[in-house]
Amino acid sequence: MSSNPDEAESTLLYQPGSSSSSSTSHRADCHQGFSIQYQPKIFEDIIGHDMVIRALSSAIRLNKISPMYLFYGSPGTGKTSAARIFATALNCESSPAKLCSGYKSSWFEEIHKFLRKATSSGVKVVIIDIKFASESWPWGQLLNLVQENNNKIFILLTEDARTVPRAVSSRCQKYKFSKLSDTDVMSKLSRIVAQEGIEIRKDALKLIARRAEGNLREAENLLDHLALLNMKIDTSTIEQLVSNYFSIF
Repeated sequence: MSSNPDEAESTLLYQPGSSSSSSTSHRADCHQGFSIQYQPKIFEDIIGHDMVIRALSSAIRLNKISPMYLFYGSPGTGKTSAARIFATALNCESSPAKLCSGYKSSWFEEIHKFLRKATSSGVKVVIIDIKFASESWPWGQLLNLVQENNNKIFILLTEDARTVPRAVSSRCQKYKFSKLSDTDVMSKLSRIVAQEGIEIRKDALKLIARRAEGNLREAENLLDHLALLNMKIDTSTIEQLVSNYFSIF
């Protein structure tokens, strides 16, 4: 990702229920969980989506970039990471705008503010995380926004592509992020364990991967939880912790 010190300040975050948008950055004194610490930084870091990554890489290499993209699939499968890496690879001067789930009347005003602040040089990317979208969502406003900013690239993120009207989805290059296999999740967890020097049984990692059901972020969060115990955990303890952890989802 960009090493620009102003990167955090150029990332727009809109939070539902908040009166305003704000720039975001991680506090230096806060513990960063494994899902943040080991978040993919380059395409090669993304696991389980070889065909998607190959297509996006080819689009950049061949300079065949569409004005709109739709990344869809289950949570924790790499949609947001892929979008951010794709945006960075397009040689943006600043971080892409990331707008969180939800909608308010000021929602598109915040996007307009970001676009007005953007410099005229370089590619600019707007990433919009559309959660819980419905027919009442302001799709017409979104299309108008895209048409008014034809020098910008828009990436829409959603869990269910069926919530996006055909009038919008037909304008997008669509990429599905399927649930990750247990093998893929195990591979990432094993790398984290080796890097962090965590003492954990292989069958415990398999249990975490299986219970995560293809959601790498949840698997990484649970591994982080276990690592904080700072002890070698036996199988029965792991089964109890895993059962308690995933029972809330």
